[in-house]
Amino acid sequence: MAELFTQEELESIQERANALATEQEGDAGLRAALQLLGEAAANLIPKVAAAEQS
Repeated sequence: MAELFTQEELESIQERANALATEQEGDAGLRAALQLLGEAAANLIPKVAAAEQS
């Protein structure tokens, strides 16, 4: 079974992806992918936080 990311790791991924997406000027596809990665990480944070408290 794959190991889950920790809440802190997901927050770091979200922050980094959002920062890179903001910096990305030329490649719209890459910018969109980074934004989606940031959103996916943000969506997982509450689930991981709940699992960590269980």
